Amino acid sequence: MIFGLHERSAVLAGACLALALQTSCGPELQPLMGMPLSGLTEAERELFEAGQLAFAKRFVVGEGLGPLFNDFGCGSCHNTPVLGGFSRRTNTRFGRAGEPFDPLSELGGTVFQFQTTSPSCEEFLPQEADVLAERGTPALYGFGLIEAIPDSELVALQADGPLVRGRVHWVKPLESEELRAGRFGWKSQIATLLSFSADASLEEMGITNRLLPNENAPNGDLERLALGDATADPEDRPDKQGLEFIDRITHYQQLLAAPPQTPLSGMSGERVFEASGCAACHTPSFTTPPNSVAALSEVTFRPYSNFLLHDMGELGDGIVDGEASERLMRTAPLWGLSSRDAYLHDFGSSGGDFEANVRSAIVRHAGEAEHSRELFLALTGEQQAQLFAFLRSLGRAEYDWDEDRDVDLDDATAFFAALDRESESITPDDPEAVFDIDRDGALTLRDFRGLLSALRQSADRPTERFFAD
Repeated sequence: MIFGLHERSAVLAGACLALALQTSCGPELQPLMGMPLSGLTEAERELFEAGQLAFAKRFVVGEGLGPLFNDFGCGSCHNTPVLGGFSRRTNTRFGRAGEPFDPLSELGGTVFQFQTTSPSCEEFLPQEADVLAERGTPALYGFGLIEAIPDSELVALQADGPLVRGRVHWVKPLESEELRAGRFGWKSQIATLLSFSADASLEEMGITNRLLPNENAPNGDLERLALGDATADPEDRPDKQGLEFIDRITHYQQLLAAPPQTPLSGMSGERVFEASGCAACHTPSFTTPPNSVAALSEVTFRPYSNFLLHDMGELGDGIVDGEASERLMRTAPLWGLSSRDAYLHDFGSSGGDFEANVRSAIVRHAGEAEHSRELFLALTGEQQAQLFAFLRSLGRAEYDWDEDRDVDLDDATAFFAALDRESESITPDDPEAVFDIDRDGALTLRDFRGLLSALRQSADRPTERFFAD
């Protein structure tokens, strides 16, 4: 025997990688995180790429940054595992408890900006604030698909049962007077991507725009604001194509692909997920209606959220946001779960390995989620392991054997090793299911072609370091 198993697999993998870099072949794969939706037109691809550059941009004072801000650009906070993702940064909200809750708007509430471009505009947490809440930076993958969900479909998911009582958060977008079903933000307080972009531009970077043309005053003090703000408002101006920054980053988010999920279905853990009541709020899938953007039209996607507000008891953040009371929080989407290392709105479930962090997040569920939490705690060890394995599939790329969010020589080596040891049909619960692209229970020529496509896809994706802060 000239080569052992590992050596033979490595030789084949090396040849496979060389072939993949020269050719484009194989079945269509799920996009990797940070990639655009599949099927974009050339014009849409150009909008995505221009939006991507805008999203990665770092502002300076002369371009309108500040005087109150939290960071220099969108990509400073949304960069894990790649641009458009989450980060460990949190946004601080404050207010005063009572009936009714006082947002302390006259003192700069409820959003606290901790940086300034001028000493005269430094903001402080008011002494009157007895409620402080940290809200984590969310990932933005698949936001265009979420926006495409009709309001009526979210309304149909509302419930008024003894355990689950989800409700739509009706809000007015910044760009219209029509009430819409909220779906973005920890309290579903934003309904559209344009509103999301305009709000974040002002609150996080201090960039005034056509929808929010006035700067935030430090602790509500307009005199101090006048001393520290020398840039005329609105600071977001049209470019040579007539598009503003908020339009560019809206295009980017609209056309950003959803996180992958591997395997797509059939895992035992998903049945445990449903039997434990998790799917009552974490709705597995939606299908978009016809859309002018073909890549968003009649697409079935799996966010695992109903985007409704639920009473989460002591897990609520204590802040009132529009019609969302102190205890009401949006059902967080679970797609991309395995790419994160901190969970829940405050990122308080963190610091351990994947299973420890997820277990912490589940155990902290309260209010309407208490029954599901108790069902989880009653699961056998085997059932919990199946559930965790399913949740790890949310965010995992096809062929990503070592779960490092790309496909490379190590994954190709593992593929060929799996060919050598295969003896029985591959099930969705088997580790080798990550290679079974057509889910026929065997590794075949089609799966090999998929591996070539996956290697090429990873090689073509921009590097993480290019976008990291």
